[in-house]
This record gives sequence, C-alpha cells and structure tokens, in this order.
Amino acid sequence: MEGLSSSGERRQHPRFTVKLALDYWETPEAVRGGLVADISEAGLRIHSVHPIQIGTELRIRVYVLKEEFTFESIEGSGKIIWTTLHREGDWKGYRSGLYLTEISLEDRQRLMHFLKPLQWDQKNRLDHSYPEACQQHSINGEKEHAKGER
Repeated sequence: MEGLSSSGERRQHPRFTVKLALDYWETPEAVRGGLVADISEAGLRIHSVHPIQIGTELRIRVYVLKEEFTFESIEGSGKIIWTTLHREGDWKGYRSGLYLTEISLEDRQRLMHFLKPLQWDQKNRLDHSYPEACQQHSINGEKEHAKGER
C-alpha cells in the first residue's frame, strides 16, 4: 500500500476526479442513475439523490467517452463501504464509496485504458522538473520556448 495521505487515508490505487454518468442497480428492474465523482482501479465515489445503505451489493455501468460523441461503458459489481448525506449549492443528495468486487477482464481493460491518461496528467501536474512557463507546445507538436528564451 502507498503511504498515508494528508487526511490519514491509506490508498493502494490513486483516485481521479471525474464527472461520469452512472447507472446502478440491485435488481435489473430498479435501475437508478447517478454521477461518478472520482474513480480508481479499486472503486468509485458516486453521487446520487437516492440513499444507498452500507453493505449494499450493486451492479454498475459507468459511461466513458470513447471518441467525440461516442461512449462506451464499464460494467461490474461492487459493495457500498461508506455513505454520507451531501449538500452542494442547491443540490442535496448522498455520496457513497463503492468498492469494486467483480469486473470482467474486458471491462478491467477499458477501465485501465480510461485511467491511463488521467494518471499521466496527474503525474505531469505534480512533476515540477520542467516548468510550464519554459515550454509551450505548438499545434504541430514541436516544442517552442517561451518568449525571450532561445
């Protein structure tokens, strides 16, 4: 496991802030919608207007952008491990942590493919070895130095 975060949490997998559409259900006859607020290899934080009890086993379908105007889904099963009442502006609902307990190899690969650019982006935001002010990328991908530097 990785070390403790500033809040004292232990996380084996980094989580990434997102806003993704979500369907979840205990039975296929009662599908509900929600929002994935953060995601990792091991689980997700969901926002919903419906309360979900701790210990509830759910099937989930998360919609991710594949190409412009094209979505694909990542499906699996998970267990709610925490839940809280949440208010954000005029919105009142619930935040819940879902631990993934089952995901097919194909869906795991889609999840990893989705997370890869998020991991790269986070790593580069934290990497201060080459300040952004020193380098800009042109449209054709060549590196250009900031004004005044050559």
